[in-house]
Amino acid sequence: MDIIETKILHLLKEREEDITISEIASSLQADRHTIAKRLDVLKGKGLIEFRSIGKSKMWKLSKSPFLNALKNNDDISNNIKSILQHMDGHINIQDKNKVIWSNNKDNHCCYPKGRKCKECSVDKTFKTGNSSTSIKDWSKRKVRIITEPIRDNNNNIVAVVEVIKDIKK
Repeated sequence: MDIIETKILHLLKEREEDITISEIASSLQADRHTIAKRLDVLKGKGLIEFRSIGKSKMWKLSKSPFLNALKNNDDISNNIKSILQHMDGHINIQDKNKVIWSNNKDNHCCYPKGRKCKECSVDKTFKTGNSSTSIKDWSKRKVRIITEPIRDNNNNIVAVVEVIKDIKK
């Protein structure tokens, strides 16, 4: 990370409200074009995000760089996805409403189908904030389900990673 990117991150961390490219360039006494390039790099790394208001982009620190990285399609994001894709078992990353990413084509998550396990491990992790490990019988197989919370910069749970592995009988 270069010095301008570091300065941008510090500026965004200090500010409570979102900020435009022009405001960033003015605060850092840098060329607007240079700032725009660096913002794109930081966004690609999942460290910052923006919202559009008219023609303006309002920039802020990302609440969850890991989740933003999963949504991107750059080299870093693709490497993370590739590592997860090649792990044993089903891996789902879920927020409270849906699957954000899964290495399982069938998207194991029951949320979209409106069905949940009686004691949903993902729900338990959202409620308690703690990791969870359980063993469940699913039709003709036994599985171990491990969940781990993903927290934002304010320590709030924004998603849960769920790993489901078959247990050899």
